[in-house]
Amino acid sequence: MTVTAEAQTLLPPIVLEQQKAINAALDLAADWDEQAASLQKTADYTRVHGTSMVADRYAMRGRTLSGVAAALRKALARPEGES
Repeated sequence: MTVTAEAQTLLPPIVLEQQKAINAALDLAADWDEQAASLQKTADYTRVHGTSMVADRYAMRGRTLSGVAAALRKALARPEGES
């Protein structure tokens, strides 16, 4: 969510700080997704040109990282007070 300049003057500072933290967490999740995709590409290459055991480790790390990113997004999307 982007906060407009007008909204910045109307919203309390705590809300703006909270939004900055949420945006930073979403950026982190996007970075994790990129890293997961890179790990999957490495796994695919390693499976063809190396050993499948090493490829499986890369793939497992990629799936784990992707799952953590998805869980972070899900937690941020949950309405406040819901767990």
